[in-house]
Amino acid sequence: SEEVLMSWLLLVGDARRARVFEVKRPDEDASRPRFELQELDDLTEPEAGLLGHELFSNTKGRNRANEGMAVHGYDDHRGGHREEQHARFARRISSNVLQRIRELDARRLMVVAPARTLGHLRAELISKLPDKVSVDELEEDLSWHPSPRLRDELTQRGLLPELARA
Repeated sequence: SEEVLMSWLLLVGDARRARVFEVKRPDEDASRPRFELQELDDLTEPEAGLLGHELFSNTKGRNRANEGMAVHGYDDHRGGHREEQHARFARRISSNVLQRIRELDARRLMVVAPARTLGHLRAELISKLPDKVSVDELEEDLSWHPSPRLRDELTQRGLLPELARA
């Protein structure tokens, strides 16, 4: 079918890592007729892996006040910083994937990511895709799986077709 022959991309990511694969049809004489994943890019966001105390100074707590004055707690906006960091990484991923789509003239994109990352990718990538590109989404974190296991997981879920022998 034409869908089998067209170029596909697979994006598997989370807040710290995004991997981009080309989904390749096997050679006609392959003993096991399965799609293969050829990794094109492995993007990381080093800051996302840092623990709070590594990323922020220890300022959360209370303001000092002179004797007899009220003391107030304050918020140093750590949550907002993390969200902006996730959005910035999603923009980096988007730029990379859009470039790969142009290079390969890809017609299909599969996006596999946990809910928060998928939300950022919908805003930064999926909303900007050319009309000719169809999208499948899977809300799950598979970003650290090796390629063969990733292929098997996606085949079992029906996102990668098994090729029947002619």
